[in-house]
Amino acid sequence: RTFLSIIGGVVAGILGFTGMMGFIFYFLIMAVTSLGIAIKAKFSIHNYFDSWNRVLLDGFFGGLM
Repeated sequence: RTFLSIIGGVVAGILGFTGMMGFIFYFLIMAVTSLGIAIKAKFSIHNYFDSWNRVLLDGFFGGLM
């Protein structure tokens, strides 16, 4: 997720997304990443993580910093 946050930020900068558009772009990148993790885990999140919050929110807020 950290790597995708960096790449997403670079791509947003290259495309000129700033302000609200940059935030929306970041949100979409993190949503796709969370969905990809859930699909890879075959939606058995509790086998790999403590809760859905670990998949959805922790990565989102960690990368936002």
